[in-house]
Formats: sequence, structure tokens, C-alpha cells
Amino acid sequence: MAEARANAEYLQKLLPEYNKRPELVLQRIYQDAMEQIMAKADEKMFIQPGGDNPKELRIQMNRDVKSQKKTQ
Repeated sequence: MAEARANAEYLQKLLPEYNKRPELVLQRIYQDAMEQIMAKADEKMFIQPGGDNPKELRIQMNRDVKSQKKTQ
């Protein structure tokens, strides 16, 4: 419950700035989330999309053998 209140207060503080520049605020929220995610990752890979034919790329971030699903 406390976390929900803190999130609501945070978003209320952002609202005036969001109303002025929504794209900028959304980009900052995205960057903050990515920083939190990447700080916990054991390995980091940054891949630049390029060319006229984008391809799908899947990366397995968790290499801990114990947490992988067993396949038979």
C-alpha cells in the first residue's frame, strides 16, 4: 500500500511537466526503468538496429542453470 502511495505521489509531481512535454517525460520514465533493469543484469548487450530489413533478436539474460526450465 505504501509503494502504491509513493508511486501516485511521484506521478502527481510529474503531471505538470507531462502536460508541457509528454514525450520527454515518457522517455525519462523509460530510461529510469531501463537503468533499474540493467543494473541487476549480469550481462549487458546493446544492439543497434540497422538496415532496411530489421530482424528479430532474442537474448537469454539469465544464464543460471538452476533457474532454466528442464527440457526432455
